[in-house]
Amino acid sequence: MFSLVDFAGEKDKDGTIPCEVVHFKWLSQDLKKCFWPRNKNYIQEFKRGGPPLFGWEECKVKTKFVSSVLSDVREFRAKHLNSTATDLEMDLSLISREIPTVMSEVTLTKILFKSVLTKLTRIERKVDDVSKAVDNLRVATSHIADKPECCPELPLVTVEDLDAANLFVQEEVHRKYLLGHTLY
Repeated sequence: MFSLVDFAGEKDKDGTIPCEVVHFKWLSQDLKKCFWPRNKNYIQEFKRGGPPLFGWEECKVKTKFVSSVLSDVREFRAKHLNSTATDLEMDLSLISREIPTVMSEVTLTKILFKSVLTKLTRIERKVDDVSKAVDNLRVATSHIADKPECCPELPLVTVEDLDAANLFVQEEVHRKYLLGHTLY
């Protein structure tokens, strides 16, 4: 599991609060503290993915997002960094809606379930878009649906069939007809 956290006790020179993607096991049970390997070790320790090590800094954090899918957390981080929304507005968009003080297995299951439902909704929208595109393609090619009389029957079996097909494709209208039917 992965989390996006804001380092609540720190501010950059420009007044922004730094945030980072961390392993869920780096967080305290109340999700208000993160054990941080320090910036110079972050990439190496993130790749290792193990529990916090002795000497890591304990930082106050605000957990913004939790997911078992790293790409989802990174996507949320990008939106979070580019957002002009207030913390309250960002909190409303969390998959978990609210993060309890103690993360139980039931709560984690709920978070993952909501994450799956969100992904299924996105997939459903994409399928709807593809269906609409296919319908538009059918409408666009419907004018070439009538088979010309001189169109050879497929499959071509004899040399005479091949000769007839060669004559057929010499005309542009016939080539368009054949190309239109290869789209399905």
